[in-house]
Amino acid sequence: MPSPESRLSAGQQVYTKTTCLAVQWDGDLVLYRLSDNAVMWHSNTAGNGGALLKIQNDGNLVVHKADGGEGIGNAIWATNTFA
Repeated sequence: MPSPESRLSAGQQVYTKTTCLAVQWDGDLVLYRLSDNAVMWHSNTAGNGGALLKIQNDGNLVVHKADGGEGIGNAIWATNTFA
């Protein structure tokens, strides 16, 4: 898993032995089961092309809209698991 304050940009993913967490190009954060490529969960944030996932130092995972540049736009989904 990425280290704190890491980012996953649209089109990037991380894998375990059985799953894949992907930031899709449409902005949806999706957890896939690798054995059959079934969607196990998703953040329902499609329609936000270029969105990215930020893993904050406080433990919160946040999907941000793209701001059109290299920066981070507004948060559109979060785990709310901050310390």
